[in-house]
Amino acid sequence: MRAALFERGPSYLSECGAEQQTIGTAHLVWAVIRKLKSGQFRLYSRKKDESKGKRRNLGTFDLLQKARQHDREVQYFKRR
Repeated sequence: MRAALFERGPSYLSECGAEQQTIGTAHLVWAVIRKLKSGQFRLYSRKKDESKGKRRNLGTFDLLQKARQHDREVQYFKRR
């Protein structure tokens, strides 16, 4: 699984709602998936839009596994 590296540290990552894992001093970020009040999960883009300052909505899913799968599909498509 490909991951983006952020130098800002874990506090920044938890503020943006990103799923993360710490390996040594490197913080790996996979996707920004947030749970909505309705119980669904919403996938947001990893980068913020410079003009609006918000993340782009990449879809809403009933299951967390579906959101993670869609994120993998998006990342594959971007790099093919």
